[in-house]
Amino acid sequence: MHWQVFLRSLLPAMRRLLLVLLLAACAPSSDDRRLILVTLDGTRWQEVFRGADPALWPQDTKTPPLPYAGSTAAERRRALMPFLWDTVVARGQIFGDLDAGSRFQVQNPHRVSYPGYHDMLSGFTSLDINGNEKVPNPDLTVLEWLNDRPRFRRRVAVFASWELFPFILNVERSGLLVDAGLTGDRTTLLDRLRGEVPPPWRGSIYDAFTVEAALRHLSSHDVRVLHLALGDPDEWGHAGRYDRYLEAIHRADGWIAELWNRLEAQPAFRGRTSLIVTTDHGRGNTPQTWRQHSPTTAGAEEAWLAVMGPSVPATGERRGHPTLSLAQVAATVAQLVGEDFRAAAPEAKPPLSLR
Repeated sequence: MHWQVFLRSLLPAMRRLLLVLLLAACAPSSDDRRLILVTLDGTRWQEVFRGADPALWPQDTKTPPLPYAGSTAAERRRALMPFLWDTVVARGQIFGDLDAGSRFQVQNPHRVSYPGYHDMLSGFTSLDINGNEKVPNPDLTVLEWLNDRPRFRRRVAVFASWELFPFILNVERSGLLVDAGLTGDRTTLLDRLRGEVPPPWRGSIYDAFTVEAALRHLSSHDVRVLHLALGDPDEWGHAGRYDRYLEAIHRADGWIAELWNRLEAQPAFRGRTSLIVTTDHGRGNTPQTWRQHSPTTAGAEEAWLAVMGPSVPATGERRGHPTLSLAQVAATVAQLVGEDFRAAAPEAKPPLSLR
């Protein structure tokens, strides 16, 4: 009789233990965490938070009406980047709206791409990387470091539209898979088109080919961390084609949606994957300077970042925080997949506070 009473007294505790074990079994293991980093080269915070700018649109009768229009900034930005605002921000967080007092800045003083990606991926500003020269990065990047970790070994991939990425990620040393689309391989139709449909600028390929190559790789490889580095917005910005610049941003938003939806349909990624969308630098903040970015271009230091994932609270637009740095991305990437990059690179900035 006493044994029966004793066993009945254990039942509540046993039920709680069983519930904990069931929840643990259903929850994604920290060892299964994955991450997608998407960079939109040279995309201004103004378009991300305010949408298409009527002041930059030609005012003549031959020009069609401003696309992605709306009566408010919120309507225009959603028309331009619907996935970013309806999904990423709704489920996660976004930084960099100067109108709301959220400052997210490039740390380096050069305000061009290679130093920006160095900040982002190595976690600090380099004294040696001060321009876009083809110099192998002497510093460790978070992608190289992760690629050498047991859980991620040979499961980190980079697909980029710009020919400097093999140097930014120092492929000779890192052994990373970095596809910049400019190799001599022409074995498939995609590879042929990447080489035979050149854009009106040098050193890059159209983003459409980069995205297709990344999707093709994801369909046949167990990728844990992917960096998709798109460049069309910056190229069309330099060309002064605001119409093409807007189109490039809108297309990129659609590609991110396609990528995310494909991953969500796969059990290996669903509920386990974080997404970061950001840029390497800003651009000028006037109709005369918007196409430029340089050490002397006011506004080129301003960047932005959006993030969502299983460990990211859905707090939406962040504001009221100290000035944040693009150099915090490296440690944030590692943290979101359960790793501590600063243990290997103590000079790297700390991760973003997402709580």
